[in-house]
Amino acid sequence: MDVYDKARVDPPIARFGPVLNEYKDGACLRAEYWRDMALARELWRTRMAGADPLAFSIDRLSAAWQGGLGPARVSGRNLFAGALREINDGALIHFDDVRREYGPDFFDDGAPVAQLAFNAWMSVPAEGGSTRIYRRRWNPPDTGARNGYGYHRSVIDGEQEIVLSVEAGDALLFDPRYFHAVDPSARGRRVAITFFLGLTSTGKLVLWS
Repeated sequence: MDVYDKARVDPPIARFGPVLNEYKDGACLRAEYWRDMALARELWRTRMAGADPLAFSIDRLSAAWQGGLGPARVSGRNLFAGALREINDGALIHFDDVRREYGPDFFDDGAPVAQLAFNAWMSVPAEGGSTRIYRRRWNPPDTGARNGYGYHRSVIDGEQEIVLSVEAGDALLFDPRYFHAVDPSARGRRVAITFFLGLTSTGKLVLWS
């Protein structure tokens, strides 16, 4: 496991595998992304051959969707999907929107018309670690409420909230364009396999981390 850039992500979050927002260079990806993706795939192949949670998750999603499902592509190259994340100290209130971060022309298949986040937990703490999702999306005035990579609580004050506690083996699909956060954990590790899904205008689901 590596960690996100500590200057950008605090409290710290550990991860395995490249994620787009760590390699952002304007509306493009830094060249190191492709090198690190190849290394992660090789490590995954050698370590997960007998019990691959990514392959299992994609098989189940494919069966449920009954349509096209494959990696998102940039400049004709498949992106990495299936990062592992360990969030033990919590995550700030934030949102994820690939269109806003990279623009409508980033993916070869075009900008997704809808976006989902997928998480499946392999380890959960005995206490804490709940996911909080708020019925509130980002608006331009929220820029003044930035708090590191996230936002101050003022952006979700008074908003409807869902609090989800999970067990090992549980999975969650939700729209990450809504503000969400993670509570700090106690007595155990909170480890999940995670990736995003985008619905294209042709009805295909594309994946990335």
